[in-house]
Amino acid sequence: MNDALLNAVPGAAGAVILLFLGAWENDRRTRRTEARKEAAADRAALEAQANDFVAAVLAVQVAGNAHDHLYAGWRAKATLIVQALVWGGAAYTGSPQRGVPAAMAASQAVHTLLNR
Repeated sequence: MNDALLNAVPGAAGAVILLFLGAWENDRRTRRTEARKEAAADRAALEAQANDFVAAVLAVQVAGNAHDHLYAGWRAKATLIVQALVWGGAAYTGSPQRGVPAAMAASQAVHTLLNR
C-alpha cells in the first residue's frame, strides 16, 4: 500500500500544479481582457473629446472668418463709416435745436449704429 501511495503522489501533485497553473492563466487572461476593454473605453472617450474639441475649434474659426468678412475688410469699414455719417448727419439736421443738443443727437445715432 505504501508503494501505491508513493506512486500516486507525483500524479496528484502534478494534477494540483496543473490546476493552479490553469487558474493562474485564466486569471491572467481575464485581467488582460478587462485591460483591453478599459483601454478601448478610454480610447473612445478620448476620441469623443477630440471630436468635441475639433468642433469647437471649427466653430471659432467660422466665427472669426465671418467677423473678418463682415467687419474687418475695407468694404465693411467703409460701409460702417458711410452709415455713421448718414445716421449722424440725419440726426443732426433732424434735431429741433442746434449746437450741443444736435451734436448729442448725432452722437446717440452713431452710438446706436455701432451697438447694432
